[in-house]
Amino acid sequence: MKLSAFGREVRKLRIDAGLLLATMADALGKSPSYLSSVETGRKPAGDDLVEATIKFFAKHGHDASVLRSAAKQDKKEVSIDQLHAEERNLMFALARMFPDSKSPADRERNLVRIQEALNEIEKELA
Repeated sequence: MKLSAFGREVRKLRIDAGLLLATMADALGKSPSYLSSVETGRKPAGDDLVEATIKFFAKHGHDASVLRSAAKQDKKEVSIDQLHAEERNLMFALARMFPDSKSPADRERNLVRIQEALNEIEKELA
């Protein structure tokens, strides 16, 4: 499994600081298994966790501002490894809608149509 940029940086900072995963998890109010899942990229880091982690390292005298850019980088990537088969199939179907041979205008029209459809589905589910 590919480590996330955020998880890789957190693990590096934690180990360099000589801190145990359990110590950090306790201070952040998270379980060690959850924090391990974040470090290994199995779970995403939400904005609240990113900020809490930066503050945690600041209290221990370490500059962890690199974590913001790492978390931002992770948001640009989508991992399908953890998705169920049906979810992966949906992602592949969406990807096939945008072959390289289509013009930018065609791609833009498709994106607008997909966004409109998703907005309608969101309204129905609310």
